Amino acid sequence: MNRRFGSFRTCASFSLLVVAFCRAQEVGVPIKGFDNGGTLSFGQVSNAAYYRVDWTPSLQVPWSGSWDAFHCIVPTNQGDVYLGVPRFYRVTAVLKGYLDRPQVINILPGIEKDSLVLVPRGTNTCHVAIASTMPPTNAPVSFALDYDLWMGQYEVSYAFYCLVSTSQSRRVYSMNPGYRGGAYPLNPSVTAEDHPVTCVNWYDALKFCNKLSELAGLAPVYYIGSDVFTNGEPDADSITAFSLADGVRLPTQLEWEYCARGGLPNSLYPWGNTIGSSYANYFYNLGHTTAVGSYPAGIVGGVGGTWDLAEVRLYDFAGNVCEFLWDRSGEKEIYRYGMDAGGHFNASASSLRCASRTFVDATYKEVYVGFRVCRSNR
Repeated sequence: MNRRFGSFRTCASFSLLVVAFCRAQEVGVPIKGFDNGGTLSFGQVSNAAYYRVDWTPSLQVPWSGSWDAFHCIVPTNQGDVYLGVPRFYRVTAVLKGYLDRPQVINILPGIEKDSLVLVPRGTNTCHVAIASTMPPTNAPVSFALDYDLWMGQYEVSYAFYCLVSTSQSRRVYSMNPGYRGGAYPLNPSVTAEDHPVTCVNWYDALKFCNKLSELAGLAPVYYIGSDVFTNGEPDADSITAFSLADGVRLPTQLEWEYCARGGLPNSLYPWGNTIGSSYANYFYNLGHTTAVGSYPAGIVGGVGGTWDLAEVRLYDFAGNVCEFLWDRSGEKEIYRYGMDAGGHFNASASSLRCASRTFVDATYKEVYVGFRVCRSNR
């Protein structure tokens, strides 16, 4: 891990404090020492996903995690970190497989429709989008979900997006303001705060995930080098996802399609093989977005299907707006750009198929595109 903080000098005196936590997903890590060179050494935890270092200048002052570089330290064979400042320190290991297994997780207290739903494990045939030809082809693959995945029950609404993007957080984030759903041509009379957020791009979706994670006290997923991704629109290849972080993130294309199929192995659409205006908002039946979750007949797996019996109700996996995903496979230069799936309110029925994919640039913003978030326990 070997990280040096700034250019602080080590003083002759220092204090150490070992703290144990009662939260099930975290354990206190014994501190071994702090030498004159500014190296804080601590023990290793075999099932640690990552470590976090907090500090305080006095035990009468609250603990701080304001040193961003030490919020999410990836385990290595060597348990030390260069600090160079005498303080009271504590080291926490966040464990792999830490999450309890509730059916529904609410990310922020008191927020409507921010829930994540535990998806049943299993195997299904999904499709890998290949961008080497245009239009993209879809190669069928067998995808096994062998870890706990909580998928966003709804597309992120404008109200939810605004709450997160405008909330004060320790880090400063720059995000596009987004729009209240929409129509094309733009018609403000059919927009509302409970419609999906639109006119945001792939970078905004990643920043939203990181900021929501921070507000919820979770470790952000997306980084540029060792820094949390908060600003700008850099080359997509420079952004990496830390898969062991406990924060929220965008689904991968295989996770998204696995959830869209809802346990149905060969269906065209999330609910089955027939389509109509009662299942989804598509093909100009309204000509604009609707409030998230407005089509209960179109839940994944179908009403009365396997996932419905398991109380898994995921809405709008077809229609309303397309959804940005984390990855894009195919040619190397585009494999990490934004990708959307699921069709939108003016798309044809064929675009709503579970296997359908549309490739867009990471900076693309339109009233047709939004996103949903997920969280996993690996």
